[in-house]
This record gives sequence, C-alpha cells and structure tokens, in this order.
Amino acid sequence: MISSETSKRGGRAAFTLVELLVVIGIIALLISILLPVLGGVKRRAQQVACANNEKQIFMAMTMFANEHKGHLARPYLVTSPAEAADWGNIPQRTVLLQVCAWVQSIDGKSGNIAMDDYTAGLWSYIKGPEMRRKVMMCPGDDGEPLAGHPIDKLFPRNVSYSLNSYIRRDNFPGGSPLPTLGLQIARVKDSASRIMIYEELAPNDSWCIMGDSGDDIPAARHASNISNQALRNNPNSNEYRTKGRANFCFFDGHVEVLSPSDLLRPPAGKVGSERYHFPLVLGDRTVW
Repeated sequence: MISSETSKRGGRAAFTLVELLVVIGIIALLISILLPVLGGVKRRAQQVACANNEKQIFMAMTMFANEHKGHLARPYLVTSPAEAADWGNIPQRTVLLQVCAWVQSIDGKSGNIAMDDYTAGLWSYIKGPEMRRKVMMCPGDDGEPLAGHPIDKLFPRNVSYSLNSYIRRDNFPGGSPLPTLGLQIARVKDSASRIMIYEELAPNDSWCIMGDSGDDIPAARHASNISNQALRNNPNSNEYRTKGRANFCFFDGHVEVLSPSDLLRPPAGKVGSERYHFPLVLGDRTVW
C-alpha cells in the first residue's frame, strides 16, 4: 500500500476553513474583551501622569514662595491686552514676568503660554522648555478648543492647568501701576480643603474663577465611564458633569480626583461647593 506524503509525516497539511474561522472568532472575541481594559489602563496612566504634573507645579510654587517671603506666584489674565510676554510697557513687563507663575506668549494668542527662560516666575524651578511643555500639558488632553476666544493654529493651546483666582491680590493694570506677588501661602485658611491648581477644560488663562464663568470649567479627561469623546468635551451634558473626572491639587499639596459637579455652582436651593475655591483668607467671599 502506498501512503501519502501527509501520512508519512504523521500530520495534516493545513487547517480547514472552519477551523480558521473558529480561530479568527476567538481572536476577535479576545480583542473585544481586552480593548476596553487596555483603554482603561491607558486612561489611568494618563491620570497618574497628570497628577504628577500638578505636584511638580505645586513644588515649583512652594519653592517660589520660599524665595519670595512666602508669597506665591500669581495667575495672569487674558484681558485686552493680555498679560503676556510681549506686554508693551517694559518696566511693567519686567515685573510681570517675575511675579506671574506663567504668562501668555503673545497678546491675542489665548491659551498659548510662553515657555522660554525668564518669561515666568516658575521657570527657575521647572527647567527647560521641553520639560515645561511636558509638565504644563496633561497627557490626556486631546486639544479641546477654547471657549469664547479666537483659536490660532500657529499658537495652539499648550497648557491644561490654571490657578485659584484668589491667589492674585492686586488690581493691575487698572488700579495698580505694577503687578504684585500673590497671596502668602501661610495665610491660606484650611489649605487641605482649598484648590490651588485646577485641571481645566481648555484654559484660556491661569486666572480660574470656577463657578463664576462659563469658560472656566473643570476637565473630565480621566473618566473611564463616559460613552464617547464628544461627551467628554461637552460640559453642558449631565454625563460630563456627573461622570467626568479630573485632578485638582490643594494648597497643602495633595491631589484629588473630582467630578465637575463637585466643583460647579449647584442648582438653586442646593448645598454649594464653594469650600473648594474660597475663602482663602479672612475677608474673601464665603458664598456664591
């Protein structure tokens, strides 16, 4: 009897079509199971990296305060003109770049901050433009558009964070000839309950008046249970406000993950969340 080549080898020549389809189906099933898990792992890694960014900014703020008699670097305003690295009055600009944590790069380029040396008070403690670009932008930030401000593709938004507006204590430029340093950190009341650094949805400047402005909105970048990216970037949706999550660094240095509904002004008649924002010192407002 003459045996086939296959028989001599003791095996089969190939998989059948049915077997291939079964294998492909198993692979597809595994992918469908693993993709959400991997997506969640990626989002969690982004949240941790973002929290580390805020801790680095906090450390820079405290080192600045240590060298300025306890005074924090203050937020900048996207006024007209904006408090930017090209501020026209040179004596004022010199002081501005010393007392602000960071500033806008050019007037009219909202959301784009200057990263070069000597353009911000914190840059002595966060070394080099590359490191600053990494620290100032959350890895989960997919470039949400600015709200109510012109967008310039040549000067894209390059910052994900803002500062508590009550750190700023001067009324420059309208009522003061020169900008001044921010609040002394030791004066902050209940530092473990007040937010210093906000992870904000597309911040246009670093002066965050959350709850008092329609364009100062908490980010929701680290939610694992929001259905799609469109909803993640839609702050008017109930899903965004209740399921969204972002990092917030407090005046004592700890970071918490909170939802937008934790921080925004509540409906009339309900308990507010002012305690996250103010008062920082005696004399600040106490209620919305």
